[in-house]
Amino acid sequence: MKYQKLSELCHMKAGTTPSRSEPAYWGGHIPWAKISDIENADQKLWDTSEHITEQGLQVVGNHLIQPGTLLFAIYGSIGKTTVAARPMATNQGILSISVRDKSILLEQYLRFWLRSQQSRFLNDARGVTQKNLSVKYFRNLTIPLPSLRGQQQITALLEQASGLVHRYRKALKDANQIRQSLFVEFFGEPANNSANFPMGVIGDLLESTTYGSSKKSGATGAWPMLRMGNLTYDGRINFTDMKYVDLSEFEAHKYQLRPGDILFNRTNSEDLVGKTAVFRSSGQYTFAGYLIRCRVNHLALPEYLSAYLNSKYGKAVLAHTCKRIIGMANINANELKAIPIPLPPVSLQTKFRELLEQTDNTRLKYEAALGHAQQLFDTLLYQNFIQNGS
Repeated sequence: MKYQKLSELCHMKAGTTPSRSEPAYWGGHIPWAKISDIENADQKLWDTSEHITEQGLQVVGNHLIQPGTLLFAIYGSIGKTTVAARPMATNQGILSISVRDKSILLEQYLRFWLRSQQSRFLNDARGVTQKNLSVKYFRNLTIPLPSLRGQQQITALLEQASGLVHRYRKALKDANQIRQSLFVEFFGEPANNSANFPMGVIGDLLESTTYGSSKKSGATGAWPMLRMGNLTYDGRINFTDMKYVDLSEFEAHKYQLRPGDILFNRTNSEDLVGKTAVFRSSGQYTFAGYLIRCRVNHLALPEYLSAYLNSKYGKAVLAHTCKRIIGMANINANELKAIPIPLPPVSLQTKFRELLEQTDNTRLKYEAALGHAQQLFDTLLYQNFIQNGS
């Protein structure tokens, strides 16, 4: 297998940030990309959250990236990639990579190879507060270089597997949007209570609220402990990363979860505070102190209250309600109970739950299919790049 230095095959350059104190550099028409602008590797980057002027472009060395250039994060979120869809500039956290001769190196082959090296990049990264890789590091890398036909065969195989991953990710996204649509279909727009239900506060629907255990969890213990990281933004519980704790008989009685309990994330970053999910497992679990356990009374089903808090409107209310202290946000139990909420009949909530369960069953099938597709893609990456020592 032939190997060649990446610097011999590609133009590579990191961007620059114009002075923030000079207004003449900002607010122009030239997109200026940051790592936060790179959200989806399957889509090209058309626009950015900030723009610079022609003067700002001169400050960054007139380095205007051309459409089709690969943008690769080398700071913080190392390995995030996308492709520029239009001329733009970048900050120093993004490495722009463009192939010199496409008859020697295929761009998509390069992208797949870079993705296969993610573990290596993370291991080689340096830095105390934020890990990073230098431009020099990438210039010294060597890449396996089969014939153009060989690259085309590898790329075609990986594109098929990548397409499956993308398809199931989209199906999952659509399933989550259906959840939001179901809520509005059954209960109207919560912002103006368009269904004209009686109004109350969340406390009217609750039998009790309990803060979680403050005991430190670890790798061993009799009780699996759900923490704020186990609650997803879209209202589910992820059991893949678990910690454990030992509880006394009194603590077990106080903190044990039972099916139908709602877990509410009371402390987190501003965009994640208020994550809410319904616990439905039959196993013995407890929960950590940054969570509040809510148990509903006869006026509500947990799925309704959780869906309300996870709706776009509910998240906006939580963002307005939370207190912000040094980069963190907090909502205590009393503040949660005081949030206004429509009070639809339980019979309607029951029909909503039934359809929601059907949607969730479909979502589980998509998740399983996505897992298999991702495993196939990772295996093909390994076989074509890692297994051969490349």
